[in-house]
Amino acid sequence: MRERLSNKQVDMILKKVKLESLQPYKNSKQKLKCRCLICGQIAFRSLNSINSTGTEIGCQKCSQKKKNESSSMSESDARKIFETLGLSPIGQFLGSQKKWQSTCIKCGSTNSFSPSYLRNASKRYGLKIGCTYCRNNRMRLGEMDKLFTKFGLIPLESYKKNSIAMKFKCIKCGFITKQSLGNIQKKQRLGALSYGCPECSFKEMGSRYAVTQSDAKNRFLKVGLELIGEYSNARNYLDCRCMKCGVITKQSLNGVNNGKTCKFCSEKGFAMSTPSHLYLMRHNEFESFKVGIGNIGRKNDRLRIHIKQGWNLLQKWNFETGKEAQEVEILVLKYIRNKKKLSIHLLQEQMPQGGWSETVNSESITKTELEKIINRVIKGYNANL
Repeated sequence: MRERLSNKQVDMILKKVKLESLQPYKNSKQKLKCRCLICGQIAFRSLNSINSTGTEIGCQKCSQKKKNESSSMSESDARKIFETLGLSPIGQFLGSQKKWQSTCIKCGSTNSFSPSYLRNASKRYGLKIGCTYCRNNRMRLGEMDKLFTKFGLIPLESYKKNSIAMKFKCIKCGFITKQSLGNIQKKQRLGALSYGCPECSFKEMGSRYAVTQSDAKNRFLKVGLELIGEYSNARNYLDCRCMKCGVITKQSLNGVNNGKTCKFCSEKGFAMSTPSHLYLMRHNEFESFKVGIGNIGRKNDRLRIHIKQGWNLLQKWNFETGKEAQEVEILVLKYIRNKKKLSIHLLQEQMPQGGWSETVNSESITKTELEKIINRVIKGYNANL
């Protein structure tokens, strides 16, 4: 416990800040009646406030006057500070505390700073570049508009910050969508060829990878499957006959391209007859949920592969066979795409391990909503068995 200060000790502390006590000291919270030794005015100050702001001198008026004197500077001194930090001042100098507009010598953008702010930032924090755009690699409004146009989007509201989603109009179809600048910049860094709303982006990507009926048949034959139905697109599951076991099964061209074959006699990949699970995952950086299936206890379980790629497991549902897990997964994805109108969130380039077509934007739906949908689908599926 700290010792109580004597009146003599208190008087010494007050004299250091140009004050004289006019009443006996009781405790540090007490507001003492004091006389300012500079101007003679009466002031009331507690010892706590003096200790916390020890730089103040005398009464409040004298203290403020001293602060203004210490922070004041001439116009020539202010100009030197601006020029040292790569800024050229514009207009009239109004004082060290007032913001002064300036132009960046390097990029030409306009900034507003008070001379005292720049001086303190240089001394305390070692500031070497004054321009906020050059210092933080900040994007200007003109550059933002060019980026949005490049990705087929017209902004419908003003920019706030990188992480906040903005409303956009798709240049292609006019659909209103929401995206953040940070997400668009991430696509640019990853080299994603996205254009417009998610649906238009997906269609354009599909056209780049479009194949003919004969080409699709040849690809199916390479994995031991004979295509029966007409080829429409790489996402749709098509009727095909296994050339090994003769069973008619369903497979998509995307699956074939990833090395998938007959679900019933395949010795690798997802097995239809063994105990399996359906899982729900989230990727924090991609801001995306994913629904998927895997066989329980297998070394090459998809769940483990996704976890290594930064996905976090949220929930698991176990099934007796892979066939049941797959049928439930298809029903869940149909509900999400058709009823909730939520499109695929990620691009194939963002998930080299596969599974991008089962993703959904985490800003569009909550974890609780997804779990309720899955539980409802499982309940309906079990009732129809």
